[in-house]
Amino acid sequence: MADISDVEMALIAVLAGALYPAGTGAPSTIGAIVRLYRGWPVPGALENDLRQGIMHITVLSIPGGRGAIAPIMGWHTLSQPESSLTTAVSGQTLTLGGVAGAGQVIAVTVNGIVQAYAVQAQDNLTTLASALATMISAITPATSEGAVITVPAAATLSAMTGAQGALYRELARQSRSISVNIWSPTAALRDAAGAAVHLAVCDALRLYLPDQSVAMIGADTDGWADDSAIKQGLYRRTIKYGVEYPIIQRMIADPYLSVGLSIVR
Repeated sequence: MADISDVEMALIAVLAGALYPAGTGAPSTIGAIVRLYRGWPVPGALENDLRQGIMHITVLSIPGGRGAIAPIMGWHTLSQPESSLTTAVSGQTLTLGGVAGAGQVIAVTVNGIVQAYAVQAQDNLTTLASALATMISAITPATSEGAVITVPAAATLSAMTGAQGALYRELARQSRSISVNIWSPTAALRDAAGAAVHLAVCDALRLYLPDQSVAMIGADTDGWADDSAIKQGLYRRTIKYGVEYPIIQRMIADPYLSVGLSIVR
């Protein structure tokens, strides 16, 4: 579930991409060093940086906001990864390939009877083949050698692979305001940073959050300048944005099995 801290970090990532498109090892687009972070500056550290021509840009959520309760929606696919396992059937042998990994499932059908196995984190192709051969032996004799399974009495033999996905449903939406605060040693740098910040946010429109949900962001006010601390070498600008993000519930989805190769003797 997304939190306002996730939204703030996603906004910081957007601003970092606009101010340092070539990475933080290269100069910023506005020609000054910019410290970009959540929260509020520490006064002594800010004053010291301003004297050295270093800017601060902070992102801070504003107390309040409203939670709009949405009707509980149906389940939707959040992700459906493909299996990294492969299977090849030739006569009475099944050869495994690819990469074994947790969250995958392989199902083998022998003489019309299906045996499914959930791949474990510690599995490799050899241990996976051994586990499958053991399961198949409950139906008809089977052996494994390396990644190859042999079923001598198989009249029909096929295999399918799949991977667990994720489902989600939206329970509610949260609306908040976020301020982007620019702390600059000069008015020119403040204005350049303000323009860059505002353009980046208006261009983004969407913030992608760690739980794979998406927050919508838009301008609340185009910003105001505070020159009350000019004598202390501080030029400040605050821009407010409105953000709305979903509260989602997630669930592991059953794997979708895709047929590999089936041979009928």
